[in-house]
Amino acid sequence: MKKEITIAVFSTSFFLSSIAWGAAIGTYPKSLHELDVSNQHSLSISPSQSNDSLTDELQIGNKDLYGSLPGIHKGPLTSNELVRVFGITVPKVDFKVRYTEESTRVVEGVVCVEGAFTSYDGVDIPYYQLLPVDFRPETRDYSVVILYSGHGNMDQIAFDHESYQKGLGLTLAQHGFMVFTMENRGMGKLTNLGDHNRLDAIARLTGGSWYGEITSDALYLLQMVTQHSYVSKRVGAGGVSTGGALSLLVGAINRRVIASYVQGYLGSYRTTFGTHSSHDLCNNISGILNHFDMSDVATMIFPRHVMFVNGEYDTFSADDARKAFRQIQTRYSQGGYPSRTQFRVPKNTGHEISTDIALKFFMETLKE
Repeated sequence: MKKEITIAVFSTSFFLSSIAWGAAIGTYPKSLHELDVSNQHSLSISPSQSNDSLTDELQIGNKDLYGSLPGIHKGPLTSNELVRVFGITVPKVDFKVRYTEESTRVVEGVVCVEGAFTSYDGVDIPYYQLLPVDFRPETRDYSVVILYSGHGNMDQIAFDHESYQKGLGLTLAQHGFMVFTMENRGMGKLTNLGDHNRLDAIARLTGGSWYGEITSDALYLLQMVTQHSYVSKRVGAGGVSTGGALSLLVGAINRRVIASYVQGYLGSYRTTFGTHSSHDLCNNISGILNHFDMSDVATMIFPRHVMFVNGEYDTFSADDARKAFRQIQTRYSQGGYPSRTQFRVPKNTGHEISTDIALKFFMETLKE
C-alpha cells in the first residue's frame, strides 16, 4: 500500500531514470543549473530557499554572550557562515516537503512506516518512521527523536541491536518516542548514487561537500517531521559518528531541535581529522579551519540541551573531545546554563552508540 501525502506528485520513475542516466555517463544526477557557482563558498539555492530566510529564522543567538568564541572563530558564528562553508541548503520555514508512505511492518512490537521524502535537489531520500507503542494520533502529540545514521545504513540505527548503532530507534519507540531516521547518500538504499567519497569529490567542484548534501537532507527530514499534526514541539536529534555530526550540525542550524545527542564525533577539525588522520576523508571540509573549529559549531546550540559522548576506546579521541568540551562548557557557563551541556566517556566503549546514556538523555530533556 502506498499512501500519497504530498501536495504535488513527484515522479519516482523520473528519479530512477535520472539515476540510470547518471550511471550511464558516470556523473552524479544533480542538475548544475540548480547550483550557484558564482562563488566557491556560495549556497546551493533551490526554489525552496533564500538567503534572507537564513538570517531571519535560523541565526543562532550567541550575540548576547561575551566577545569572541574560545575556538578559532572570532565573534559569534552564524548559520549563514556555517551553511556556506559546508554547502548546505536550508528550506524556508513554511516550505512543505513532499513525501510518501510506501509500506508498513512490525519489528519487535514497534510499527515501522517506510517512505521517502524529496530533498532540495529532487532526490528521493528513504526514511523510517517508528511509532511509539502507545500511538494514538487523535488524542495527543508525541516527543520526537530524529536519529541520523552513521556510516553503514539506516537499518542499523533503526533496528540492528548487533551493529555499532545498536538499533537505538526501537529502544526509543518502545519507551514512547516517535522516531524518524533517513538513509545517507551513497549508503544503504542509496548506494546507486555512487560511493559517498565520490559524491563528496563531485560536490567540491561547486564549493560543497558530501556532508553539506546530507545535512541538507537532514534539515529537509526535520522540516517534514514537523509537518505532522501529532508531533510536539519537543524534538531531539541524535546519532553516532556521521550521525553525531549531523545531530551537531542540525542542532546548530535549527532551533526547533531542543536536545542534541552527539556520540563518537566531538573533537577538533584540526586534530581529529588533520594531524591524527585516522578517519574517513569525507570529514575534511575544504577550508573549514579558515573559518571555525568544531567547538565553535557546538556553541551555536546554546542555550539548548546537548550531550557529547566519546567512548573510552573510541577512535574519535576522548582527549580531543575533552579539550573541545571545555570550550563549549565555558560558553554555557558564561550564558548561565552550565547544566544544559554534558560530556561522558563511558568505560569499555569503542566507536558505538551508548543506548542507556542516549535513552536517559532524551527522557530527561524531551519528557520533562
